[in-house]
Amino acid sequence: MVSSSSQVTVMPVEPTDGAAAERRADEALLRLFWNRAELKKEFARLRDERAQLEARIRQQEGQLLRAQQRLEQLESRLANPEQAVQVAVYYQLRALWHYGRRRIARLVRDLSQRELNDEQRARLDEFARTQAAELRELDGRIDQLRGRARAGRQLLLDLRQRYAGWRGLLMPGRAQREIEAARAGLATVVAELERYQSLRVLRAGERLTAESQLSVAGRRRVNLAAIAMAQELFLHFADGDIAARARESSARQLKDANFGHSADCRRLSRLAARRLHELEALAALPAMVERRARYLARLAEYRSESDTVPVAASVAVVPRRISATLEPAGDELLDADVLSQEYWDLYSLLVP
Repeated sequence: MVSSSSQVTVMPVEPTDGAAAERRADEALLRLFWNRAELKKEFARLRDERAQLEARIRQQEGQLLRAQQRLEQLESRLANPEQAVQVAVYYQLRALWHYGRRRIARLVRDLSQRELNDEQRARLDEFARTQAAELRELDGRIDQLRGRARAGRQLLLDLRQRYAGWRGLLMPGRAQREIEAARAGLATVVAELERYQSLRVLRAGERLTAESQLSVAGRRRVNLAAIAMAQELFLHFADGDIAARARESSARQLKDANFGHSADCRRLSRLAARRLHELEALAALPAMVERRARYLARLAEYRSESDTVPVAASVAVVPRRISATLEPAGDELLDADVLSQEYWDLYSLLVP
């Protein structure tokens, strides 16, 4: 049986917190709002990306269509024997133009690296000489201070020995003054010695940082060599106006090319091929370019101290040959402004 005295405890049910529920609802709405805003932003981004891709596709389709048209025009011209010769000479001259451009670009690249190495080596040598001279000066100063420190310690020891006996008892004031003066003098010398030793450690530990850019003088030398190479190429291909025709072919479209009759085209093609073969076999070309660059250095004018490209007019007159004394050999002077006329795309290859 269950005792009548047993009691059942009933826990009270807390009422629902309306404010908390409302706050949770607001937070849920806020999250939905931000999610909606993020989705709108993402949708806008995808829409812009799609528009960009469509524009790129249209651009590529246009390029493909133009390329197809040029190919059809080329096929139609090659089918005609008279025009086929024109096409062959056109592309031969364009190839010759790019060949000259590559020769100058390689010269600029190699010479820039060599000039940078030479300048860095000169800077290292100068730094090493200056550092060694300063270290020798510091060593001399340190040796002097060490000698003065030894003399100061000896003086302090002598004074202590002198006033260790009855003299110190008879003249205590004088003994103290002389000993304190010697001690202060020694402390000053030791402090100065430590300062110079620290300076030496710091100076000996200094290292020169490598320069990543040529000096103005170095860039001028590189650019003058590039101009000299462009002039030598112009002179080498001056026969038959090969250089001028190569320049025209690089700037004109195929449909505008006209090199005369078939016989004229064949003569021009054979001449261009022969001159190119002779140039590749010309072992003296580097020496010729170097000599011409040194000649140009005497004539080149610059608009300011910081300019690295000369005024085109100052290097526009081109002697066909340069003597060992850096003078024009003979009276043949050509008006060949390879810089302003941008033969071989010269200006784009120069070091700014």
